[in-house]
Amino acid sequence: MRRWAFILVIIVAGIILAYIFEKTGLWRTVSPDELKNSIEIIDVETKWVKKYYQPWPAKLILVPAISFRVKNISDKPLRYINFNANFRFKDDYENLGDCFLAAIRNDPVLPGETSDLITLKSNYG
Repeated sequence: MRRWAFILVIIVAGIILAYIFEKTGLWRTVSPDELKNSIEIIDVETKWVKKYYQPWPAKLILVPAISFRVKNISDKPLRYINFNANFRFKDDYENLGDCFLAAIRNDPVLPGETSDLITLKSNYG
């Protein structure tokens, strides 16, 4: 009997926590349209960067990278934004690497402001 009471208490506590998280917005996700209307990607630059250099015997490994800034065009601060990049040549299917970066975390980007420079560099090479 005690075991069933314990399981019931855990289930009720889980339901209460789920309700609280839902009402406070902790589980809220942003739709693609809302995201499009709240950020603007500016100062985009693509380039090849050094991943590894060895003077002797001479060896240089270059990988693709992209740098940009995020401008907040919404009326709320941007607190958490993750970026995922897949690098490949235009009209080609060969993957030249990828990169996942949790770029905006501790310091939110306030409305009308621009983030620091964000650089995603391929992990392949």
